[in-house]
Amino acid sequence: MPTREEFCQTYGLSDEQVKERLEAIGLRIKKKYSDKEGARFKEAQEMLEQGQPLDEIAQYYAALDAEAEDPMTKLNRAAMEAGVELGGQQAEIIASVIPQATMLALEQKIKSGAIEAEFKRLWREMGSVGKPVDLEAEVIEYWNQKHLDGSKSQMSLPESSTESSDSDS
Repeated sequence: MPTREEFCQTYGLSDEQVKERLEAIGLRIKKKYSDKEGARFKEAQEMLEQGQPLDEIAQYYAALDAEAEDPMTKLNRAAMEAGVELGGQQAEIIASVIPQATMLALEQKIKSGAIEAEFKRLWREMGSVGKPVDLEAEVIEYWNQKHLDGSKSQMSLPESSTESSDSDS
């Protein structure tokens, strides 16, 4: 099993040169290498001696590694990429469905009387201050007119609060 030091001695290279070449051919920097890794370094060194640039040698080994990749690793990577894409699509679908589902749930609670009952309970807890106003009835009537029969947009405000009078200039 060759070492980095042996690569330096065998090929007359500095430790920095050996590290640069190891990284270029896709090998990690460590003290000892397998015989297969040693053969890879030797082959790359021979290519360099024949005049091939280090960047071309790096591309060659990157392509070689991609071809030799374990089928399960390829499958796992493809599955992860598909999962990320699918997750993004699901997030978009959920984002478009949540407001609709929320409005449907709210509509059901209004029709069932649950909202009215909760409003009455809160109104009783708060009590009334000053002149009694039948605000509860006004709110319920507004919701029934504007939201349950679909005659107006769900986001519209009562007309009296959005219109200005002719004297407002």
